[in-house]
Parts: sequence; C-alpha cells; structure tokens
Amino acid sequence: MGFSGSQFYEQLGPHFRGKYFFVAPDMGNHGKELREFHSIEAEMSQLYIWLVKNDLRDITLLYGASMGAAGALHLFQHQDLQFQRVYLDGAPVARLGLLMRSIFGPVLIWTRNSMRKNMENANAEYMERYGEKMGREMGESILKFSDASIQHIAQACVNGNAYPISEENQASITFDWGSKELYTKTSMPLVKKLYPKARVIIREGYQHCEYLAKHPEDYVTGIEGLLL
Repeated sequence: MGFSGSQFYEQLGPHFRGKYFFVAPDMGNHGKELREFHSIEAEMSQLYIWLVKNDLRDITLLYGASMGAAGALHLFQHQDLQFQRVYLDGAPVARLGLLMRSIFGPVLIWTRNSMRKNMENANAEYMERYGEKMGREMGESILKFSDASIQHIAQACVNGNAYPISEENQASITFDWGSKELYTKTSMPLVKKLYPKARVIIREGYQHCEYLAKHPEDYVTGIEGLLL
C-alpha cells in the first residue's frame, strides 16, 4: 500500500540483473494513477484484460506484497493464465473480525491525517522500518490517498482473500510473513489449513514487508531459487 510499480521495481528489479521482463502496474491512487481505488477485483480485472490483450499468458512469477498479494490471489483464479511460481509477501488471506473490519479504514484515515500534521515524525517511522528512500516514498504516497480509496483499500486487506486452490497449484505458492505482523497471526494458520502444500516463510523479528525493504538482494536471491 502506497508504493507505485516503478518504485517497487527500483527496489527489487535491479537485483534480478536484467533476466526478466517485468509488468508492475499501479493500482488506483498509487503512483501517477489519479483515479480512486474501488476494489481489488476491479484492479485485477483491468490487469487481466491488459495481459490477455498483450498475449502475456505464460508468466514465470506472479508476485504480490501486502495488498498486492490479495490482488495476486485474485488474478491466480484465471484459468487461462499460467503461473510457474507465485510469491506472496504479507498476504492478507484471512477475513478479520467484525471490530477490526469496522475500524481498519477509519484508523488508516486517521493515520494519514496525522501524517499531514507532522510529516517529520511520520517519515521517520516509515524510514526506520523500510529505509530512507522507500519509507519516504511510501509516506508521501499515502498522503495523496482519498478517503474513499483508503476505505476500499482497507476492505481489500481485511475482508478475506482465501480462494479455492487445488493441491497442484498450492505447491507453486510461497507465502512470506514477518513474525511481528498482524497477518502472521491471522492469515498464516488459515493458509496452513487451506493450502497445506504451499511453502511458508516466517521472517523472525520483522514487521510487515520489512525484510524485502532491508535485504532486497537476499530476498531476490531466495525468489530466484524458486524459479530454477
């Protein structure tokens, strides 16, 4: 959430050393996309149409982080697309409780408003977790979100993204969480129950998507090992 496709490519792309062709779309209200974010289904429907139109159906790696992982799980349901491997970091798979679903959006709006009042402190918190460049860019991006987009983003993260997946397809999926993040407590148990053939990685001592920010080369090396 808050990171554009180009920013994400700058973070991870160079460590792949030019071996692959990347498609890194911006969701609504992200990057240069001024339109509002309405739903993860709508975002992935547009991406699906674009992939089919450009005859990009055989894909080496389907990758998603945070809300993007929810999108990847949705895109994975299209049977006419072939994904050799799927890598999901910080995936919000489980449907959270009623209280959390009701307050998640308002809390995010409050956080954005607080950031506007004190950007220095807000940036410091993001930069501590995600590094100076990535943290600052995320903070600046979130400031641009409309209230409606934030509410819809919150729904994408808490309403559940547990789609039926065959055992054969489960074996191609890797789930990656930090031990200190919310989704490890809520989504990991559900993933182990619903997708027993999937691979699960827990980054001890790390927060949501923090490992990819602080150790991008090692992170990409691990992903590449799955593609061999």
